[in-house]
Amino acid sequence: MQMWVLVDLQQGRSSEATVWLQKKFQALPAGKRTLVGLLMADLKIQQGRQDQAAVFYRQLAAETTGDALSVLALEMLRGEQGHTHDIQVLLHEARRRRGLEGVEDPLIDAVGARWGLQASRQRPTHLTSKL
Repeated sequence: MQMWVLVDLQQGRSSEATVWLQKKFQALPAGKRTLVGLLMADLKIQQGRQDQAAVFYRQLAAETTGDALSVLALEMLRGEQGHTHDIQVLLHEARRRRGLEGVEDPLIDAVGARWGLQASRQRPTHLTSKL
């Protein structure tokens, strides 16, 4: 599926890939469409539609409250957009979802280090998330 979308994107057929992925996404039940949704969000980013990608990430995060993938994807997008406060809030949420609040988590620690957040294990002072 990823390869098909990539080929379409490289051949200038991103609208066809978008329609196909949208149908796949809508055909799956909420909570079971994380991977298709992440791919759809990546396609939106490739099309320069970061705002629409963020909508997908938030929707996926709401549907799968025990999964940190969509939260981490949203965190990376917000970080690339320069929203440093959101990074810490979203990292905290991802850590909470993984059941590792306050303890080491190599994945989240590495992502936090990428953004220079040495305190990624600490609770942010203001938990006003953009989820």
